[in-house]
Amino acid sequence: MPSSLPSVLACLVAAAAVGLCIRLLLRRSERARKHSVYANSPLPPVWESALRRRVPAHARLPADVRQRLHRWMKIFLAQKTFTACGGFKNVSDSMAAAIAGHACLLLAGHDGTLEECFPSVVSVLVYPDYFYSRVRSYNPESGAEIVGEEAHVGEASPMGSVVLSWREVLSAGAFAGNGHNVVLHEFAHHVRPSGAALLAELDAGFRRLRAAPHDELVIDDYGAENRDEFWAVSVEAFFEDARRLRDEHPAWYAALATFFALDPAEWETTGEG
Repeated sequence: MPSSLPSVLACLVAAAAVGLCIRLLLRRSERARKHSVYANSPLPPVWESALRRRVPAHARLPADVRQRLHRWMKIFLAQKTFTACGGFKNVSDSMAAAIAGHACLLLAGHDGTLEECFPSVVSVLVYPDYFYSRVRSYNPESGAEIVGEEAHVGEASPMGSVVLSWREVLSAGAFAGNGHNVVLHEFAHHVRPSGAALLAELDAGFRRLRAAPHDELVIDDYGAENRDEFWAVSVEAFFEDARRLRDEHPAWYAALATFFALDPAEWETTGEG
């Protein structure tokens, strides 16, 4: 596949510039937006369809959790900008709703305010498939610098963007329960873990995974890279493979359940779409 590095940089720069403007506009129009965002109107049909087709967890949610998810989605889709990259002409309402449906599961245990809807995320960049970033390494013999490219399916950018492969978003919807969800993973990087019990269990789990990464069955061994990645893959497992996480790591599951105020292991396997 030809390099898409220039388009990645262009999208990130454009998104950052747009994001700054949006932050300023949000501050000025918060009262007006609250009226429309918090309205008790039903979700648009295109959002409902996207949730049924692309977010399998939605059908299993208890009624109160589903109501909060819908509320967070309204805030998310009012606040965040979506940028089509890598050949996509636009990000449709259906695509944006599917991404929001996955991302806002992380918030669905709590009530909150506009400022608490992933405040470090301004925009979402969506590529059709893999996207690439430049990587540098050095030849150990000659010391010469080697510049190459690395393929990604998701990235939590420090510039205030989440970058996603739409193919991987579709995979998250089609293969629910396999422990992998690129949207949950990348947005987990924008949720700061807190609380003494949670941080203690996070540290213990990370050390356990580092000691024997290939013995782990439910938490992806990519989490052995560092604590941030351990957090992100644990969040994936919490929502995508909850019962097995609870059975194999009950203390870690309990800490996550307290933090997110959710108990996905107890959600019904079937439910109203």
